[in-house]
Amino acid sequence: MIDELLLICFFVFITGACIGSFLNVVALRAISKESIVFPSSKCPLCNEPIKWYDNIPVISYLFTFKGKCRNCGEKVSIQYPIVEALTAILFLAVFLSFGVTFKTLLLCMLLSISIVIIITDIKKEYVFDVHSWILIIFAIITSLV
Repeated sequence: MIDELLLICFFVFITGACIGSFLNVVALRAISKESIVFPSSKCPLCNEPIKWYDNIPVISYLFTFKGKCRNCGEKVSIQYPIVEALTAILFLAVFLSFGVTFKTLLLCMLLSISIVIIITDIKKEYVFDVHSWILIIFAIITSLV
């Protein structure tokens, strides 16, 4: 039983870190008015595409390229691993509080859009209407559950 719980917690944590990585993309590309799909992740200085093994949440920042672009050496913002780790921790906290439930899924979605809003607000002091509407919709659904 405990082994299963640890495995599920590990899965939730990893999923949260991966979603946190995507939330960085959503927020930063909303600010730059780029697509969240194309182009793939790249260094902001040299525009070299980031290889998949340099794009592993938190781990790549700490071990693979030590916070620098493998191609040009440009420092990568500490924002990336912070958001990834924070999202992972928050997802795990929600899971441990509510278990495998629909409410957990809704709360994780609510957290996700909140994180995107926080990033855009901190970076540009701007909250996009579409993000606000998504937050409102998930908040209403969550309150009804």
